[in-house]
Amino acid sequence: MKKSVLNTVAATAAALAVAGGVKTVHADAQAPVAPSEAAVVSKSANISTTNQTTQTSVEQAQASVVKGQGGVDQAQKDRDAAAKAAVDAATQQAAAQAQANVAKKAVDQAKADADQKSAAVSSAAINTVEAQKTADAATDLAKSEAAGQVSDAKADQEVAQSVVDKVQDQVNKDQQSVSELHSQATSAAQSTADAEAKVAAAKQATAAAEKSMDIAGAKADVDKAQSDVSTAKSTVTEAQTVADKAAADKANASQTADNAKANLNKTTANINAVKSDLDKTKADTANAQSNLTTAQVGVANAQKVLDNAKNTSTVNLAAEGISVTVSDAAKAAAASLLTGNANNSKFLSENLVAIARGLKITYKPTAADWSQNLNYTDTTKSYKGQTIGVSSIEYVDAFKTLSDAQKTHFEDIYLAVINSIRTQLGMPGIISADTVNGTTKVAAVGPTDTAGGFTLYARAFYPAKQNDGNIKWLDRVPANPITTYNMALLKDNLINYSVLQTLTSNDTDGFQGVYAASVLQPILGFSKTKEATKVLADKISFQSGGPLLFLSIDIATVNNDATYTSSANIPALETALADAKIKLTSAQNALTTVQSKQAAAQSVYDQAAARHADAQAAYSKAVIVQQTAVNAKSYADNALATAETTLTKAETTLAAAQKVLEESQQDLTVKQAKLNAARAAQSAAEKNLATAQTKQTEADTAVTDAKAQRDKDQAALQAAKNKLTSAKQAVTYAEANLYRLNHSQDVLAAAKDAQAKAEAALATAQTAVDQAEKTLSIRQADLTTAQDVTTKAEVALAAANANLADAQAHLEASKQALKIAQVAESLAENVSRQQHRLDSEAKAKVDGYRIVGGRVVDYGGKPVAGWTVINGQMVDMYGNVIARVATKASVKKTSFNNDVSVDSRMTRLHGTASLPQAGEQRTSGLSVFGLVVVAILGMFGYSQRKRRV
Repeated sequence: MKKSVLNTVAATAAALAVAGGVKTVHADAQAPVAPSEAAVVSKSANISTTNQTTQTSVEQAQASVVKGQGGVDQAQKDRDAAAKAAVDAATQQAAAQAQANVAKKAVDQAKADADQKSAAVSSAAINTVEAQKTADAATDLAKSEAAGQVSDAKADQEVAQSVVDKVQDQVNKDQQSVSELHSQATSAAQSTADAEAKVAAAKQATAAAEKSMDIAGAKADVDKAQSDVSTAKSTVTEAQTVADKAAADKANASQTADNAKANLNKTTANINAVKSDLDKTKADTANAQSNLTTAQVGVANAQKVLDNAKNTSTVNLAAEGISVTVSDAAKAAAASLLTGNANNSKFLSENLVAIARGLKITYKPTAADWSQNLNYTDTTKSYKGQTIGVSSIEYVDAFKTLSDAQKTHFEDIYLAVINSIRTQLGMPGIISADTVNGTTKVAAVGPTDTAGGFTLYARAFYPAKQNDGNIKWLDRVPANPITTYNMALLKDNLINYSVLQTLTSNDTDGFQGVYAASVLQPILGFSKTKEATKVLADKISFQSGGPLLFLSIDIATVNNDATYTSSANIPALETALADAKIKLTSAQNALTTVQSKQAAAQSVYDQAAARHADAQAAYSKAVIVQQTAVNAKSYADNALATAETTLTKAETTLAAAQKVLEESQQDLTVKQAKLNAARAAQSAAEKNLATAQTKQTEADTAVTDAKAQRDKDQAALQAAKNKLTSAKQAVTYAEANLYRLNHSQDVLAAAKDAQAKAEAALATAQTAVDQAEKTLSIRQADLTTAQDVTTKAEVALAAANANLADAQAHLEASKQALKIAQVAESLAENVSRQQHRLDSEAKAKVDGYRIVGGRVVDYGGKPVAGWTVINGQMVDMYGNVIARVATKASVKKTSFNNDVSVDSRMTRLHGTASLPQAGEQRTSGLSVFGLVVVAILGMFGYSQRKRRV
């Protein structure tokens, strides 16, 4: 095909060279164009070109265009049908998947129920065994012994009870004794107090009698007492004046405080009212701020979704130079884990290590990567005049210079590698978490240094490009150091010497294998929740930390109600972003409005708060003044009371002194007799006090001794009660043992019945498991069938797309060949072609040509030789589309829609077919040729490249 097209172009070029150099072109001087090469059509449309000897080259090319268009239309129909079939198949697969998921959930539930029922059977069996042992032990002798043990235990209980009763009686007596002795001690203490009062009175009488012996002294005491009374009366008068003033001040301060309190209450009510308004505006502002935050998040999310959609790329690992291979042993290990007990740690570890040994991830730099220099400049260094070039320790700084899209691409590469591992192991694939809304995080790996424990970055290593294109890292500077950090070096770092290599291991039992297994477990999803059987949504991200580059992998399962954004509609996303921005603007305006209202309310509140603060300050001051007045009145009242008390004492002292003075003026013998009598009375009172104090001491000692005895007896009582409790427990146990022996057969029967019911329930549950697994098997088979149908539909759709593209390419080639033929057409051919069309139109009109049953027939219904139907149009033997003639049986509008547009399109093509008329047209003609040649070569070259990919 390619050779034929090139021949066609060469022939056309020769024709154009002649056409561009002369004013008149003769038909016999034009290089012919082979119809079979100029008219390229779709193979899938089953359209062939008939070489009519009477057709001109333009008519031949035109016929190829018409038939090529038919091929495209048919291919488009086929493609649409294939697309619908693919959508239907995908829908059926989704439904089958949903049913399979439901069935799997039912199996899991049934197994869980069966496990529960199995545990119940085990428990019931244990109960039956224990009941049987008891029944076997329940002999007549055992029952008799048990009855005897009950009698003995009850006897011991009675003895213990009697001891408790006896000790309790003694404790009660002790308490009564303590109470009686305590009463006696209290009476003794009162007697002592009375005796002490009598001693004090006797001492006073003795002192008075002694003073009566001194007349001068008695008179001096009277004078002094009289002076004290006068002073005390003066003090009382002054204190009364101060107390009266303090009372008046207190009354005034109380009134001021009451007024301030009333004003404070008024301002409090006012501030509460305005605060309610302020709180409402604050709530409105908070709500508006929340709406603004939501709108801001909406804009950010919409922007992110749009950015992700615009930057979405599909990673082709082979095109990236990356190879991921999985051995058969690794696949077998994965199958064992998927079907076996992955909860067994040893079984899990052994198989994960086997998988690690079977993985191989390699990167071979591509020419594109070698030629893509990074925007990292601080690499070319020299040491003692020698150029050092780049080294391994610069890979983090080089990574930092990547654009966000490039960094995202590396994340996508890692995701593609892990996805390839899972799919090759026979597990569901992995999708990017950014393409799904609705996941549940189940694990996280990282942050892990991308060096992965390898020694490449422990010191500087220097890259050297090998003859096979690979990179070798040397511990010395190579002869021709690489001075620019490029994508090949970075990818070699991040693929061949990264954390990805920790997933692989040649170590059977050592640390490397164990570490690889520990990393593989969450990535592959072998956990108790069995993510290995589910589609995972992973989020991979790199973070730099100083000289290190860390990798984090967040692993999530896709929820049942998740939505996907894999088929992004950019205009719709842009519209969503615009809508989000409109909502953001509205939220900002709303926030501004409520903030203005809040500011006004705040101003009103501040004014009310100021008035309230003034009222509070005034009230506080009034309260302080009031309290000061209260304190002053209290002090004045106390001073008055003290003065009055002092006056009373002074008057009493005066009366006593006057009495002593009167007695001192009596006969000396009488005064001496009174003094002697007073002293005798004092001595007797002191003896009585000593006696009372001795009795009180004896009473207190008796109380102490009685309490000690009571405490001792209470301890004995507690010990007796403890023995009684033990005796009661012994009775309870003996009776329970006797009851167990007497009813052992009933318990055994109940245990057997419970075990039988549990076994029946287990059997039912196991049947449910079997049925659920059977249903799951059917649903999985349906899913497999649906997947096969989907795969075939996708293959058919791809083939239909390719067929459509091929038909469109051939149609375009036919159109370009038609243009070339039109440019190279001779005047004679032009006239002949136009005459052919006019003759056909006249013939069709005269003979009433029409389409019946997919053929062109005349008025009599006889097929017209050489005429065909393409895309519902009549095409004559020269390849011209001829409009159908309106008849009584046809509709004019239909004829217009189906014929005139095609005819008009062909007419426009005809209008471009005029040859150059003068020298100024030569350049134009050559330009047309140049564009046509480029278009044809470009198209077929592109087609070839596309097939190679």
